[in-house]
Amino acid sequence: MLCWGKPIQRRAVSRKHDQRNPAGSKKSCFIYGIKDNYSYRERCRGVKDAVVSVHPNAKFLGIEYQDEADLARQKMEQVLQEEPDIQAVFAASATGAWGIGQVVSELQKNSGPKVFGYDVNHKVAELMDLNICQATAFQDPYWQGYYSMKLLSEHLLSKQPITRDKYIIRTKLVLKNNVKDYLLDRHEYDGFLL
Repeated sequence: MLCWGKPIQRRAVSRKHDQRNPAGSKKSCFIYGIKDNYSYRERCRGVKDAVVSVHPNAKFLGIEYQDEADLARQKMEQVLQEEPDIQAVFAASATGAWGIGQVVSELQKNSGPKVFGYDVNHKVAELMDLNICQATAFQDPYWQGYYSMKLLSEHLLSKQPITRDKYIIRTKLVLKNNVKDYLLDRHEYDGFLL
């Protein structure tokens, strides 16, 4: 989960306080599905590096939720009690985004953190429709599995040559205006393979 807090207001504060909390600093929190999972950890690392490139003074919290929506919900409630100025949350999976989104939906309108996630399902689409989840990254896992096994099977079993050095499944940015496009029947090809 990636969260960042509201910028410190410019006001009369001691120099010592201002150095510890520089103006414009953000407080961020990553919710790892499973911290030891390489994919989740790398997703969070990439998001963190992107945030730091725009907000160099960002501060981060890292929370693990074992890829369970109820645990993500509990962790988010705890984070917001301890760090109420969190501005944004990144969950490493749709499950985490759903759990976090439930907590944010109960807060006063426009007072909760922005939710960002990874992967898409009908629950995440619902959060987007409610303006709770702002965006999610999507790399269709069906086609990842399908193409990797299809190419491997054709090569090993049918002795077909591998004709390319790389096969890339594109990651797509999903927003409220295009989320329904990604709730396809998983057997409907839509050009993910480059």
